[in-house]
Amino acid sequence: MFGLMLVTTFKMLFRDPEWSRKIPVGGLMLFAPTLALSILLSVELPTLLIPLVIITGILPMLAGWGFVFRLFVDALNGKEIKELPEWKHWQAFMLGGFWLFLIVLGYILLAGVAVTILISVLGISPSGEDAGQLGSALFLMMIVSVLLYACFPIAFARFAETGRIFAAFHPGLFGMDVKRLIRGNYIQACVAFYALSLLVNLVLGAVPYIGLVLVSIALFFLMMIFGLIFGKLIGAKPQAVYPSDEG
Repeated sequence: MFGLMLVTTFKMLFRDPEWSRKIPVGGLMLFAPTLALSILLSVELPTLLIPLVIITGILPMLAGWGFVFRLFVDALNGKEIKELPEWKHWQAFMLGGFWLFLIVLGYILLAGVAVTILISVLGISPSGEDAGQLGSALFLMMIVSVLLYACFPIAFARFAETGRIFAAFHPGLFGMDVKRLIRGNYIQACVAFYALSLLVNLVLGAVPYIGLVLVSIALFFLMMIFGLIFGKLIGAKPQAVYPSDEG
């Protein structure tokens, strides 16, 4: 079932005759923070220019996230995707990406606190002095990463449904969604997304010169595929909303 959904969604993205333009543009949006970081590390800039470079790197990334969020919301609403959105609703894309960024940041902070507590309770030292303990710490962080991949779509769906960021962190509502969704297909989707993302970074990241650009494009492609898959798995929600397309 999941394999068929993955193949079908993969093919769906190529229905748009403009896919060869829209997908690379999204990849470049995700590459912008990496480029900005490279500039900050390699070029000595005046202090006043540093915030400008940071903002210039972050805003395109938010637009890329917002683009994928638009597909996710369409899938939540049960909309048939015949073509990809146009790269013109910049205000809506950046706004959507900004809210997702806050949700992701919140969950990462919560996960960081949880991992710190677990490492302390279990007596695991990630310092590298003990190879066994270091391996245990890395395994724990990998498990937490997979769990975060499972949490994000649910949190994004709650936000899309209500338009309120705090709904993404509501423990009662989140627990209800977990009980309803954590089944074979959803678990397979989470593991596949994590594994494919890791594989893309390891394989394409090793390509000289253009490796990081290829990674960004491939990750954007994966985000679109799994954004649609998670939207379908979570289910049609006619009340799901998206920031205004004006802009």
